[in-house]
Amino acid sequence: VLKQDEQETFARPVCNFAILTDEYVIKPGNGTVWKLFLRVGRRSEIRLANFKSWWLSDVGPRLVERLEAEGICQGYSQNHVRPPINGDEVASICDCVDEISSGDAVALDTAMAEAFQDEPKLQEYIETIKVNWTHETVLHEAL
Repeated sequence: VLKQDEQETFARPVCNFAILTDEYVIKPGNGTVWKLFLRVGRRSEIRLANFKSWWLSDVGPRLVERLEAEGICQGYSQNHVRPPINGDEVASICDCVDEISSGDAVALDTAMAEAFQDEPKLQEYIETIKVNWTHETVLHEAL
């Protein structure tokens, strides 16, 4: 019942600017202030389940391994759009939002560009990747 209610709540026009996701924490964050958000859209001929499996099982672990080897990954999670209940795929603003935390924004930016150049199936699976940086500020510590 809850999943059906969520699907109805996230029906158009809300789905034009919001997505309902399941989060997969690959490396828990440690509170770093720099966060890189990747808004990933798959190619239309790639099924959502196939994209999710590839991005979650192949791309994510390889990316974390590479960034950890360079000492610049302090957290990584993937937020995959939930599949529709009735099985019909609908267009979404993206298929996954990745969140990567780092203490060194410049090094992470460079490493991400290199990692995606080296990713073997990127052109086959991905239509778009949009990037947003945030710098979080703690307003006050919780009591």
